[in-house]
Amino acid sequence: MAVNINDIETKMWSLNVAQFGEIMADIEDIIQSVAMLVLTVKGSVPCKPNYGCSLYDHIDQPASIGAPLMLREIRKAITEQEQRVTIKSAVFVTEQSSVLFKIELLPLNVRVTDPMSSIFIAFRADGSGVIYLVDAFGNKILTNLGYLTA
Repeated sequence: MAVNINDIETKMWSLNVAQFGEIMADIEDIIQSVAMLVLTVKGSVPCKPNYGCSLYDHIDQPASIGAPLMLREIRKAITEQEQRVTIKSAVFVTEQSSVLFKIELLPLNVRVTDPMSSIFIAFRADGSGVIYLVDAFGNKILTNLGYLTA
């Protein structure tokens, strides 16, 4: 069901990329924006050559070398391109053949309806060379190719 634009009560919203006719507002909009930013290869959007993240430049390196460089690229992309948040913490954990990036963001000038003021978002890079947005349980949700279905 489509949303009537007159029913939107916030200035900060965008279309939901996973559900036609739905919107993402406030915190959910920021999470979607950060996920799309990090998962987009820098330079791949023709009208926005600086949009995206260069973490894919380090995807084939050993985790001990590539993970810190990828985390640096994630931090750089969020800091430069998403002015609605500041990074509270950003760490990575290596797990067997994959790396888990855990990012905690603090929203700025956002109407927070949830008592939790931080935004947690996590990405996983595994041996396949694909970066995934993951949920709190480590399940893959989103890649740069789109949302995953069960």
